[in-house]
Amino acid sequence: MSESEFVRRCILFNKLIIVTGLDEVLTELRRQGNNLNQLTRMVHQGVLDEVNMTACLEEYRKIWQTLNSLQSHSR
Repeated sequence: MSESEFVRRCILFNKLIIVTGLDEVLTELRRQGNNLNQLTRMVHQGVLDEVNMTACLEEYRKIWQTLNSLQSHSR
């Protein structure tokens, strides 16, 4: 299914919930994605042998909690 088809189906068959204030969350997700990409490149290049993902996982947990909180408040 194409992206445009997905959007059309969502609009036609689902209740739309507009959530404002996600700019900070999306910015943090982009930063974390960038960090993950850099680490992956370094491992593939042999610069790093091992990566401690504890800090990244903690940030993902915080972002997940924020998104879940927004979702529960929008219902």
